[in-house]
Amino acid sequence: MGVKIRDIYIGKPDAKDEITYDGYESFLKTYVIPQNVEVNELIKRKDRFFIRGYKGTGKTALLFYLNSEIMCRDAQTCTSFIFFKEDYTPIKRNQMGNMAESLSYSIDISKNVMLKEQNFEYIWKWIFFKKLIDDNEEYNNGLFINNSLWDSFKKCINKISDNGSTKKVLKMPKKLSVETNKASVEVDFGQLDIEHENVFIEIIDKAQKYFKRLKRTDIPYYIFVDELEAFFSDAEIFKRDIRMIRDLLITVKEFNGMFASLGFKNTKIFSSVRTEIINSINRFVVSKEINKVISGFEVVLNWDYKSTDTYKHPIIEIWLKRIHMLESLNGENMSMERIYKKWFPERIMDMEPAVYILNNSWLKPRDIVRFLLCTQNCIESDREAYVKAVFEIIRGSYSKECLKELVEELNALYSPDDIELLISCFRGFKITFSYEELKQRIDEKFEGTFLQKNMDAVINDLYRIGLLGNKGKYTNVLRWQHRGNDIVLMDKNWVFTVHSALTKELSLTLKKNKITSSNIPQIGDFIELKVTKIYASGIVCTFKKEKNTYNGFIPIGEISDNYISDINDVVKVGDNYNAFVIQFDIERNRWFLSMKIANQL
Repeated sequence: MGVKIRDIYIGKPDAKDEITYDGYESFLKTYVIPQNVEVNELIKRKDRFFIRGYKGTGKTALLFYLNSEIMCRDAQTCTSFIFFKEDYTPIKRNQMGNMAESLSYSIDISKNVMLKEQNFEYIWKWIFFKKLIDDNEEYNNGLFINNSLWDSFKKCINKISDNGSTKKVLKMPKKLSVETNKASVEVDFGQLDIEHENVFIEIIDKAQKYFKRLKRTDIPYYIFVDELEAFFSDAEIFKRDIRMIRDLLITVKEFNGMFASLGFKNTKIFSSVRTEIINSINRFVVSKEINKVISGFEVVLNWDYKSTDTYKHPIIEIWLKRIHMLESLNGENMSMERIYKKWFPERIMDMEPAVYILNNSWLKPRDIVRFLLCTQNCIESDREAYVKAVFEIIRGSYSKECLKELVEELNALYSPDDIELLISCFRGFKITFSYEELKQRIDEKFEGTFLQKNMDAVINDLYRIGLLGNKGKYTNVLRWQHRGNDIVLMDKNWVFTVHSALTKELSLTLKKNKITSSNIPQIGDFIELKVTKIYASGIVCTFKKEKNTYNGFIPIGEISDNYISDINDVVKVGDNYNAFVIQFDIERNRWFLSMKIANQL
């Protein structure tokens, strides 16, 4: 009996959960390295340590893969993880926030002014210095040369006692012991007075001076920072959390800079960061020029690759590798091409399977996991291949899960109530619509809400996360953020379209759309044009299809094969001529036409 859909290894939507529950072996067998990531360069280069991307693009997976690769290269390597969301619970963040109030200052570089704002940089320095000490002790004091300088550094940091941390997870204490020249004083964590605030800063500065004189051993040492999440459930808590993340990223860069300047070999802190979190920092708090902090030190995860054989697309490869692992366990050693032809139908919704899957995704690994989960939970999961019925059955469940994912992405920008309002604006609307049509709907049904007040900003956000794309008003040209078109277009020549994977859950149909392909010019159409202007390079004209009028241009080379000394001898303004449609000029919003082909008929 052959293997079935329900037998295929899925993994988990989150790589950390996948490794925790399924183990490293299955994860590594099915992992696909993004084509724009050179693993060796990422490990070796001192100026590459941020992994940036949208939710679901595989940031955590890449960190775990790097951890495995580093350990394979040298089994003596020391690696450790900091999980912001897990290790720093809301209670701990609140304690850190209280302490940061005592260290409140921030410089708005763009305005050159000092602002009163929570500052976490010294707190993160303290946390990282403590982690270096704890990891060193955990590794039998093998990471740094154990000499008088190390003793002085350690003693300096120990002047600040947290009264309750473990080796691997730092706990935020209720009390903070600060040792001064006079005595050891316990103060409430988060309520430092001016005197002890200054002592805290002085101790960290002194420890940093000692640290810059330390010597590393040859044992490689890497720290991985992940799960830098913030949710807009409460505005003040949200702002506190993104300040924490902002200052954490600044501290990561500062420590990596120290490692590089001190000549520490094979020593680095990697950190993942969500693109939407960076956008939130820029929008809601003093950014401290966070874009400059990240830029030049990042690898941006990108899965948009053009491939002549669509089954070779890396996103499709993620799916095929999972099937390959199952087939291998069954004694089959099949090529990816053979797996693709065996397991997928020739067409899905009149498209090649890979094209259908890619069009219904945002080119993220998590989209494939979502597809797999839906196929295994449907009534056709006992099939030995993905027949058309499987994809038809899961349209609803897949669409529902996709919308959930986008809502999670919006959590970094909007409150739950605002998100609910935003989604209801599009539910039951249209798949394709103009700026004016969306404005009319908002004015009629959502008057006085943030949608009406900030419509352009909302459109930009929805385009960035992939709920909306652009579509040429007179063409079928599509533009998507995940396809490399970073900026949404809001002029009269472009309309908006909802991602096809969301149409089912949002109850959208094509019936409500006035714009159809039947009245749009197509390449190869035979039309009658009217000349409006004549230039040395060609003629400008208009032509009609159905009831719509379109702009056209005919380069001089498309008028005649013969040499033309004066174009006015060939055509006249106001005259009508036959021509063929050959191409659309997106930049100038006009159609290229050819009279030459028409005259040759």
